[in-house]
Order: sequence, then structure tokens, then C-alpha cells
Amino acid sequence: MKISLASLTASDWFLYRAQIDPSLKIIAFETACPWKQHLFDIEEETQISENAKALYAIFPDEAGQWRVQAIPIDPDSFDSRKPLPEPWRGLRDQALSDISGVPGCVFVHASGFIGGNLTKVKFLILIILIGRNA
Repeated sequence: MKISLASLTASDWFLYRAQIDPSLKIIAFETACPWKQHLFDIEEETQISENAKALYAIFPDEAGQWRVQAIPIDPDSFDSRKPLPEPWRGLRDQALSDISGVPGCVFVHASGFIGGNLTKVKFLILIILIGRNA
């Protein structure tokens, strides 16, 4: 089932988020969609506490690979709530897979705001590992 964040009510969004990651730190989209502003609107509407806010969003890119984005502190910020792990930053391909322990890694940006993997399943494993340490 393809779900667009923009089509969900706040309560639906929280239920869907819990299905992906019980810690509620990860949100996942089956299709690319504009999500940042809507996410911040939902958080404001529901008055979610700082420690309950999601830290990462995963979504497919145009090439059929998967991206993780560390959610910014506000929609227009370049600062993230929790950047991807520092030891992974700037690494690519096998070097990144080796250090993360997850096959299929493509890259993590040097600032830690975004990264990529070849498949959703492997990417979810990677992100859940990060989320557990959040």
C-alpha cells in the first residue's frame, strides 16, 4: 500500500509511523513526496514533545534506491535533529557497508544529513540500528 504523508491525518500518521518503527524515530514513505512542512505542521498540531519527534525519514529516489534524511530542526534549516553517525559520514559503497554492517550502502553525506542504500529492506535495518542508538 502506497501512503503519502500529505494524505494522512495526524492520527493516521502516528499509527503508520508505529508500524515502521515502534520507537517512533523513523518515518517511511513508499513514494517520493513533499513531506517536511507537513511533518512540522503535524508535530505542531499534536504538540508532540521534543523527545517523541521522529529523527529520520526514508524514501525512494528516482533511481529506485533508498534515501534516509536526518530530519532538520525546522523546515528551512540545514541543521538536523540527529545527523547520521559521524563514523559513517563521507563514506561510500563497500567502506560504508563494512563499517555499518549493512550490505548495499551507497553513501552518507559528509555532514550526515542524507545517505543512501540499494534496497528498502537493508535500509530499514540500517536506520533501525541508528534509531536504537538515538
